[in-house]
Formats: sequence, C-alpha cells, structure tokens
Amino acid sequence: MAAEDKYMTVDEVAQYLGFEKQTIYNKIHNKQIPFHKIGLKAVRFKKAEIDNWIVEQRKEERRYLKKGDRYYLVSDNPTGINQITKESVLLEEVRSTTTDYWREERLPFEFDGEVLEAAKEILDAELVYPRLMKKNTPVYEGSEIGAITNYLTIQEVFKGKLDLDISYLRQLKKRLIENVRENLCIADPDAEENLKAAYIGFIKESLVNEILSEFTRIVVYLEYGKLEYRQKENKNAPISRRDSHQEDLVSYANRYFDSETFFALYVHGFCYFTMNFYSFPVCGFFVMDKAIDELTPEQIETGLREKIFTGDEAREGVIKRIKQIEAEVKALKSLLKQPKKGG
Repeated sequence: MAAEDKYMTVDEVAQYLGFEKQTIYNKIHNKQIPFHKIGLKAVRFKKAEIDNWIVEQRKEERRYLKKGDRYYLVSDNPTGINQITKESVLLEEVRSTTTDYWREERLPFEFDGEVLEAAKEILDAELVYPRLMKKNTPVYEGSEIGAITNYLTIQEVFKGKLDLDISYLRQLKKRLIENVRENLCIADPDAEENLKAAYIGFIKESLVNEILSEFTRIVVYLEYGKLEYRQKENKNAPISRRDSHQEDLVSYANRYFDSETFFALYVHGFCYFTMNFYSFPVCGFFVMDKAIDELTPEQIETGLREKIFTGDEAREGVIKRIKQIEAEVKALKSLLKQPKKGG
C-alpha cells in the first residue's frame, strides 16, 4: 500500500498535525476534516486526503463580513465536501449526526418527526446560521450541525422537566453570547474598524458554539452520570485531558446535584465559563460561581424566586457589598482631602 493510501488512526493524525486528540475528535464531530467510519465506532483517515486538506486550509484567504447581526467568513473558493447550501440537506445531516451522537453516548433519545420539527424551529429562530459565505452563497459546515445537535440534546434532556420552548433557547443563546468576553478576540490592529468588528463577531460566535458544546456535556453528565463504557480499560494508563474532564464533572455533580439546578444557575447568570482562547480546549469544564455580592439586583430577585439561595444568604451578600462600597468611598474621600503637589 502506497504511503498516500495509508489509513491513519486518530492518534497518528493528531501527531501528524500537531493537535491534541480531542481537537481531532471535535473536528470529526463537526465534520471539519475528511475521515472514514469503519464499523460503528472506528474512525480512520487517508493520508492523501489529510495532505490535500492541509493545502486547502493554507490556500483559504480569510476575510470577514458583517451583515446585520450575522458575521461571516468569506471565501471565493467553490463549495467543497461536507459543505451544505440547502436547508433540506442540512436537516438530513442533522438527523444522521444527532442519531449517531445519541447512540454513541447511549442517551435514551430517538430521532423522530418531532425532533426534526424542533431542528427546523432552531434554524427559523436563527439560533444557528451558516457562517461561511462562498461566492455570495451561505454555506453550512460542521460547527452549525454540532450546535443544532447540542440544542436538540438539551431539549431532550429536559423534556417533561423544563418547558424549553424556543423563547427559552433564545434566552440560553443570549446568555452564551454574554459569557464571551471580547478581550479574548484580538483583531489585526492595522485593520479597518468595520473589519475588526466583523472578525471579532465571527470569533465570538465560534466561542459561543464551543461553550454550548461544553455546557451540553455537563448537562448530560449531571443527568445521566458516568456510564460504564466510558471507563478506561487500562486503569494504570496515564490520565488524558478528556479523562481529567470527567473528574471535573464529578465535582459539578457534587456542587449542583442535578442538571436543572445547573441550567438555572447558568441561564440566570449566576455562573459562567472561563476560557483560554490560546490553548486547548478553547473552553473547558471551568464554571466559576459568582458570589452574591457580585450579582445585580435583578439576579438576586431571580435567585430568591427560584430558591437558588435563601433570604439570609442574600442579606449577607448585600451587606458585604455595602461594606465594600463604604470602604471605597472612604478611600476616595481621603484621597480628595490630600493637598495638591506644589501647594
């Protein structure tokens, strides 16, 4: 077999490209890299296809465009493999991807007509949109398919528990956007201001999808726990980053107890993901709880209504914040009383 025809494993491709294994898994899930499925779970790559993919990535001239509230990566290249322009084709791909994901994660869901309608509603609500523009044609890629799959998974997890209609998913998307901090998105300082805005908007939407993916994993874990098939066969093997994430999830299960509590805490702004844009993963299982004295009056009111904390806890937090403000005012008054230099 010629070297170009050689099939490579995930480990070999990760080493060949200089990526983490999880990065390769993410690209497979989002259909952002050419791969072949062998059997139910085995994934292999042809070296020649990977080399061609590398060349195409280098040839791609990255330009960004803002149209209304949407941000696009613009390319003059023709539509390529795994890139979709028709909504009907996209929905069929969502059906396949979501079914495979639920089966591989052993989630108790089945893809039926009702789920397909929910996917269409997600598109109509513009929670997900095609972010690649080729020859003035919007193109869907794997990241959009992955985002739809995650929204559908969240809906299925909470079916019968929370009324997650499209308005509630819009609230979740709004919260995801608020979670992204612009100081993680650095544009070319010499670029025009409108181009900077388009670039930052595009990157922020990418980070939103990353957070949504991690958020979904935590919700699934809190609802169903760590399944036996996920355990490493060799217990003496070194712990990978993915396995260490599982340890983080155990701590979330101990802190939040159930998926509904975690969902409410995140959507109402009581906790948020921290991210490192320059290392893998873009955002991991790092959810930082906000102290009560950092919350807005609206969040405190919501927290009391949702019974996230008690009145005594809220009172203690507010008193703490008042003391902080009094100390700041005292320091400012002291500064104002100091004589100016030179008389």
